[in-house]
Amino acid sequence: MKKGFTLIEMLMVLVTIGILVMVSVPQYKIAVMSVRYNKGRQIAEEIYRAEQAYYAANGKITALLSDLDISIPAKAKEFYAPYIIPPTEEIPEDLLGVNYELENGDELFINQSGMLTVSYTPKGMSVDYRLYYVPQFPVVTRECGVTSRTHDPIAYEEDAAVCRALGAEEETYEEDAVYGSHFVW
Repeated sequence: MKKGFTLIEMLMVLVTIGILVMVSVPQYKIAVMSVRYNKGRQIAEEIYRAEQAYYAANGKITALLSDLDISIPAKAKEFYAPYIIPPTEEIPEDLLGVNYELENGDELFINQSGMLTVSYTPKGMSVDYRLYYVPQFPVVTRECGVTSRTHDPIAYEEDAAVCRALGAEEETYEEDAVYGSHFVW
């Protein structure tokens, strides 16, 4: 009697492996995206704590990392005043917004117009972490921003899965917003 595997047995093993891969790869992708997102979340929270200390010492907030007592290896890509249209050569100090690029290619945006806005977007991802801070009324809002459902439904579902995996819940009034939706904690 010959020993070996029949074609049916081999096909069953291949089908089983295929099913396991189909189930585990999307979950692995969400796990990897969640880790990258959480890194950005930690950096944004570190900036927030440094901004609180800066506000306590100076009575104002800043969009410049160089003013804060933290060390984040980033280079400024663009300075602008988001609420001055058309932009002028001279940017008022209290309306400064700065886009930074980190060494790993992630993007960080800090805006200080009236309230602090920190937005961190990992490279190659459309989901971002947003933190809003109003120092006069110690109010902090944290959001997980995603692609617009109406613009790209597939990217929306991928991004939303990351936000849900991190425990954020979707704000229902913006679920079909053109510029994207957000999830909050």
